[in-house]
Amino acid sequence: MIDTSGVPSFEHAYTSADLSVGRGAVDELDEALARHGVERALVVCGSNVGANDDLMGPLRAGLGSRLAGVFDGTTPDKDVMGAYGALDRLRATEADGLVAVGGGSSLDVAKATRLLAADHRRPARLEREAERTGSIGAPADADLLPTAVVPTTFAGADLSIGGSVSFPDGPRAGMGDRRLMPDHAVYDPALFETTPAGALRGSAMNGFDKGVESCYARNANPVVHATATRGLRYLADGLPDCLDDGAAMERAVVGVVLVQYGISRPHGTTLGPIHAFGHTLRGDTVQQGEAHAVAAPHVVNAVLAEDRSGLDRLASGLGVANDPASVVAAVREVRDALALPSRLRDVDGPSEDELDAVAEATAADGIVGNGPPGFDPTVETLRATLDAMW
Repeated sequence: MIDTSGVPSFEHAYTSADLSVGRGAVDELDEALARHGVERALVVCGSNVGANDDLMGPLRAGLGSRLAGVFDGTTPDKDVMGAYGALDRLRATEADGLVAVGGGSSLDVAKATRLLAADHRRPARLEREAERTGSIGAPADADLLPTAVVPTTFAGADLSIGGSVSFPDGPRAGMGDRRLMPDHAVYDPALFETTPAGALRGSAMNGFDKGVESCYARNANPVVHATATRGLRYLADGLPDCLDDGAAMERAVVGVVLVQYGISRPHGTTLGPIHAFGHTLRGDTVQQGEAHAVAAPHVVNAVLAEDRSGLDRLASGLGVANDPASVVAAVREVRDALALPSRLRDVDGPSEDELDAVAEATAADGIVGNGPPGFDPTVETLRATLDAMW
């Protein structure tokens, strides 16, 4: 039973993309772009996606005559030069909109392309801006290019107003602007099924953890709680079998839509300590999905040991008994069903001697404190969590 006593007042400033969800949803992409005034769309993706005929065939058919061209030069490290390459291709094709296709890297590079198209900054100037502020932006009065996103992994960079890019031999820069929310998002399970199994498994844990963290985040609200809890139920049910069962894939896709809905807002994200570890461990070359897989059970255990305010939502979403041990076990079960690593020592990452530095970097991450009010991680407690991961 939901405890309705003491429900706080809240503000929910959130404008989502239009959503198309279900098999065959990509068929309507032409009409969706037309509604947003796009006559010629440039597809932005990575080389693997660009060479995947099972994906690109339906996408081209869905775009029809609205397809202006394809830029397939995004990279896993989100190199900002990919955004400049996309911008050059945008001009050459006279496109007036973007379609970002693939995983989080391509979607973030497309976001950077939207920012750059607003005022055409040269790379050196942009890098100075990133070094000075840690982020890149666009003029406040600029209208960003209309954009549709077609995610093919569960990472969850699609319903988002944030992201990041990297500079060659330079800084990593964040992006955060409510105008970066896409205009339309297409979630077609058939396109997810064209993604290699390894990429899907890692991204699945990343998306799953968005639902987990929204259940206990201090800046969540009842709207976010509702979609995150229901989304977790779909993900916990669908992810274990999604690689082999079309119906399970469909449930997982609906789940990843729901756990993202409302978490990326001008008043703050609900991403928290699991994602903070994901950031810092990724900096040590751990694949982000593997970082999430290793971290999630231990972070949830640490959070619930200090503050149980999200326990009932986690238990409800995961369909388990309302106690910390059952919740942590359920998180492990999802991780293990995806055949992801369970120990930090088993992945290509920091040595045990480097864990102090990882703890310090995680403590400095801006989102590590987004857990519940009673969870106030210190460098020492984060190091203890890393020891448990090891």
